[in-house]
Amino acid sequence: MEVIDIDRITVKAPATVANMGPGYDVFGLAVRRPFDRVTVKKSSETEITINGVGSGDIPTDPEHNTAGVVAQKMLPDQSVHIELHKGIPPGSGLGSSAASAAATAVAINKLFNLNHTTNELINIAAQGEEVAAGETHSDNVGPAITGGFCTIKPNNNQINQITPKPFKITLVIPEHTSKTREARKQIPRKITLNQAKQNIYHASLITQGIIEGDIEKIGQGMHDTIAEPIRAKTIPGYKNAKKQALKTGAHGCTISGSGPTTIAVGPNPKKIGKQIQKAYKQKNINSKLIITKPGKGTQTLKTKT
Repeated sequence: MEVIDIDRITVKAPATVANMGPGYDVFGLAVRRPFDRVTVKKSSETEITINGVGSGDIPTDPEHNTAGVVAQKMLPDQSVHIELHKGIPPGSGLGSSAASAAATAVAINKLFNLNHTTNELINIAAQGEEVAAGETHSDNVGPAITGGFCTIKPNNNQINQITPKPFKITLVIPEHTSKTREARKQIPRKITLNQAKQNIYHASLITQGIIEGDIEKIGQGMHDTIAEPIRAKTIPGYKNAKKQALKTGAHGCTISGSGPTTIAVGPNPKKIGKQIQKAYKQKNINSKLIITKPGKGTQTLKTKT
């Protein structure tokens, strides 16, 4: 049951896997864990406090924080105190900044009874994301708000959402951060016709697999000829990690968002994850293994006065 009191509200937002290989800036998938919690309180001045994983690396200046930008856009004449509890590591490729932006947008919308639509909230949260990415994109904030698997139309953020049948997902988070803004600059603005055809085919496989609940098709579709070859060079150990995942039986393996988190699907997800971790360890990189599933979007939690 949702409980919203007059002074504060807490909203939970999930980690998200953008792109899933071939769906650059179009595909996004919410997962059950990890997640962020954001508490928004009415206040005399806008300020941000942050705790949790990686909190020391996140700016608290509202003008340079995705949650702060969202608050300023939604409440130009009012102030709030935003408390971010980070469960999603910043710079991991799991939509950490997007989760903060999405949760803040939903919290302010409910706390101040603004009655924004879901699409409006996605657009507002995407504007907050510009602080981290250098441009607006909704393949993280979209599924963070709606949950499930989303396709986002470029340029106008029109979103289509599917609630997938449950399947296990392997996430391995190496201790190596990636800056979204810099990672996006590396993506080529021109591609070959063959690259386009390959990505369209593999993206179609993922969509079909999601609709049918066919994990093998989802995995087979996780092949990218545009962004992954470039981003793989910036993640030490990734190429071998992917090789070992496929050798261990994964149907597919790719980079989550701008990385460095590695995502794989297939039978025996824990065994696959352990092999990915071994590959990173060979490069003296520690990592965290999470077995998760597709998840819900933002959820309002019970709060106290």
